[in-house]
Amino acid sequence: ERPLVALIDDVHWAEPALLELLREIAGRARAPILVLCTARPELLEADPQWPVAARLEPLGSADAQALVEALADVPEAVRTRVVAASGGNPLFLGELLALLRERPDEETLPPTLSALLAARLDLLPEPERATAERAAIEGEVFHRGGVLELTPEHARPHVAASLAGLAGKELIRPAPASFAGEAAFRFKHVLVRDAAYAGTAKKLRAELHERFAGWLERAVGDRAAEYEEIIGYHLERSYRFWCELGPVDAQATALAQRAAERLASAGRRALARGDGRVAAGLLTRATSLLPEEEPVRIELLTVLAEALFDVGELERMRAVLAEAAAGADRSGDIRSQGHVALVALLARIFTDAATPLGEVDAEARRLIALFDGLGDDLGLARAWRLASWMPFMEARADACERALERAAEHARRAGAEREELQSLDGLAEHAFYGRTPIAEGIRRCDRILERVSASRMAEAAVLRDRATLEAALGQIQAARTSIGSAHATLEELGLKRELGWTLLFWGYFVELTAGDAHQAEVRAREGYRIVGEVDEARGRAAAYLAEVLYQRAAFDEARSLTRISEENAAPVDRVTQIVWRGTRAKLLARRGELADAEALAREALASAGESDWLNLQAGAHLELADVLRQAGRSAEADALTDEARVLYERKGNLAGAAKARALLGTVTAG
Repeated sequence: ERPLVALIDDVHWAEPALLELLREIAGRARAPILVLCTARPELLEADPQWPVAARLEPLGSADAQALVEALADVPEAVRTRVVAASGGNPLFLGELLALLRERPDEETLPPTLSALLAARLDLLPEPERATAERAAIEGEVFHRGGVLELTPEHARPHVAASLAGLAGKELIRPAPASFAGEAAFRFKHVLVRDAAYAGTAKKLRAELHERFAGWLERAVGDRAAEYEEIIGYHLERSYRFWCELGPVDAQATALAQRAAERLASAGRRALARGDGRVAAGLLTRATSLLPEEEPVRIELLTVLAEALFDVGELERMRAVLAEAAAGADRSGDIRSQGHVALVALLARIFTDAATPLGEVDAEARRLIALFDGLGDDLGLARAWRLASWMPFMEARADACERALERAAEHARRAGAEREELQSLDGLAEHAFYGRTPIAEGIRRCDRILERVSASRMAEAAVLRDRATLEAALGQIQAARTSIGSAHATLEELGLKRELGWTLLFWGYFVELTAGDAHQAEVRAREGYRIVGEVDEARGRAAAYLAEVLYQRAAFDEARSLTRISEENAAPVDRVTQIVWRGTRAKLLARRGELADAEALAREALASAGESDWLNLQAGAHLELADVLRQAGRSAEADALTDEARVLYERKGNLAGAAKARALLGTVTAG
């Protein structure tokens, strides 16, 4: 509605997701927004491509003189000393003036800003200095209740006066509180906080971090889940200090366990909502706090591996899984061994086309029996999801959906949010593939969207699924809106694998249906590039792009991609085998190799007939019809095209049915 200036301080400390969001705002906003970020030079060293950067040089002598005059009425000799000592740093200059106001006879000025701030804190009365040190435990922003908790009981009556004294010396200032009934303050600058923190002995820091974690747990009450990362951080800091001070005893070990529990819980929630980067960081810290043979650590390593898979760090994922497998084998715990095997297999089938899916299916059945005997619903949720993979690859939607429904049910019983969301996403995806009518599929997606709203990753995946259904109904603008929203979310979350497949779906299922082959190529090319970076099983991606390029008349490149698809697709991957055969058959027909083209297209049609994916069957009919039409066998081609129309109409795929009628020359109103 009006121009906006957004100021974000200290972005050199920002998580990658925040930096990406700031870039998106600056690059895509269609409103008058100025995003002003302050940062240390390290930001540009780490990210030289930061959009626009202006370095703030030190103040010149004249400007520094003017600033001194504006801040304080001091003799010219003092002004000259301060200007010379500050080196043109405005904060340093202001703090030097404050020091000289407190100690006007000071002859030797501190040589650095950190030394200056430490000197100012050393000059404070003991109650004020102790209050500043305890406030620094919480951070740059702190609460009076936290300071009181960390202050010895006999000194608590002086805390209010100490806070007022620190505010009078401009070392702290009031700030908005995070909790009702609390007063909050902010250090004048984070360096003031750092100086106060550095002045506290390690042993005292270890004690205070643990005590602060306890206070925060009580202060947040039933909102503890929102603060688990912070609580875990303070417990972690306490443990690390105790480790530096001497041998780890039982008390320190208990601290580590508590810290790991909090960080792991925060990490699991981050993973469930689709924030793989944050989840990986939290889970890495949690696992580093636990002994190697700890069963919980082995389980957390499998969760960490899932987070690394989401963000495309495949090599690290494999290393983490190998570590988990070694720990599970040493422990002899069959439950841990089963969970590690499950996650390893789930990761493998998504990245290695050579994985023998018959063995995967047999292993899934073995694990289902194992976890059923153990009464392990989480294991059963994962095992049934694994069992859905074989029918998915064979394009048997009914069997796949039954497995996914069982996986979702066990996930609900286990309270495993991520596993439930994954199964629900699979059910949303199969609304397009299987026998479910398109209109009912959209309603299914809408029901699932209500259940997955807490996870941005799952919501994006279901929106992508909904887009394919909307396109099939001819609702192209709605489909573009849905898949565009999914794309933006996945891009922001940094989930490259999902992002790549979303772009491929955008091109292959949405833009080709819309008849915009140019946009289909733009989307599918970018998707194929991203999938190639994070997914070693790229046979299906190559098949989708090959068809898009065929529609763009890029025949040579389309032919090359069908070869890539053929070489990378598992024999049991029915969809990929059908898609690349259909595209290559049309390419062969164009070159006059009609017998080979017909044979290949008939192979694809026969394979499609063994599936229950109606859209896949209809598409295979049209591919063979195209080949026969090029061979001049119009009557046979029309018969196949009409069969495709019937299949599309049975599915409720209005766009597909309209395409078939157009090929027959019998388009009717509606």
